[in-house]
Amino acid sequence: MTMVVTTPSPVALEWGTKVRPITGETVAGDAALVVSRTKGERSVAVMVDGLGHGARAADASAVCCAFVESNADMPLAELFSGLHRELLRTRGAVASVARVVGAEGKVEFAGVGNITSVLYRPRATSVRHVHPLTIPGVLGSAFRNVRVQDFPFGVGDIFLMHSDGVRPSFDLSKLTGHSAQDAAEEIIRTHSKSTDDAGCVVLRGIATRPKGASMPPRAAAAAAGGPVDERGPIRGTGDAE
Repeated sequence: MTMVVTTPSPVALEWGTKVRPITGETVAGDAALVVSRTKGERSVAVMVDGLGHGARAADASAVCCAFVESNADMPLAELFSGLHRELLRTRGAVASVARVVGAEGKVEFAGVGNITSVLYRPRATSVRHVHPLTIPGVLGSAFRNVRVQDFPFGVGDIFLMHSDGVRPSFDLSKLTGHSAQDAAEEIIRTHSKSTDDAGCVVLRGIATRPKGASMPPRAAAAAAGGPVDERGPIRGTGDAE
């Protein structure tokens, strides 16, 4: 089943990723990857959590990321079917995938398992937080067809995906004061659990460059995935210092 909502406003993309292994391990079973196509106008992001911890979990995540990188233009339903087949020879993984189509100002999403995803739209006048649906299951083990969803994705919007090794208590409105990479690193630094691998992907919509116009330094850094701004920590109410 596909739910479609479209918007004509084009958008460019800035992104950041961060992964940290569980205490005592040298490799993480979580992995995050962003693949950019057509000069950044079409990008695919995956957040994957290999079952368990350590090398075998990392192997499953690596297989997942390699398949996404090689098949980034594949329709999401087909992509997940392929991921399931690839992961049959591993211990399995849960994963979510978001594809930002900049020219159409939208993000496509599908997920299997307990990766948490949220679309934050700070400029919205009504619903600012959208929680895309995932289906239960494990790629490489228990899998059924995914549900592909489309959402408008505009300038200033943030799409976040994180594993269950991250406590979801941060204030999403504070993400707007960071570059995407700084936000990803701050989330893992302040909200990851020492008892689990932790990883996240932060996608942020930025303004497209008008044809023939020079790009301001901050926008150029954003388009390259680099730092744009640095402000205070993204702590939520009641978080420890």
